[in-house]
Amino acid sequence: MDKKELFKGYFDYGNISKIPRYTGTHPAVMKPWIAQFNWKDKLRYSGVRRSLNRMPSKHDRFRYLLISWIEKNLLFNTRLGEFKNYILLDR
Repeated sequence: MDKKELFKGYFDYGNISKIPRYTGTHPAVMKPWIAQFNWKDKLRYSGVRRSLNRMPSKHDRFRYLLISWIEKNLLFNTRLGEFKNYILLDR
């Protein structure tokens, strides 16, 4: 089947409650997009159920789930092998 035929409807982002809440300010270029945000009722804030029409993503593989769990629970949200070409300055 064609990938477009597999997906019909809204994208299932998964359990949104696992994502940290963003409390910063968005760039000005995002304001029109946020203003037309009309699909809030389609987001899931609980459960592990996946949409049947959702195509598997790379992050759904067991090894990535395991690495994410280790980073979050054992390494205090430190990413393994992450390179940053910048230094955060204290405010």
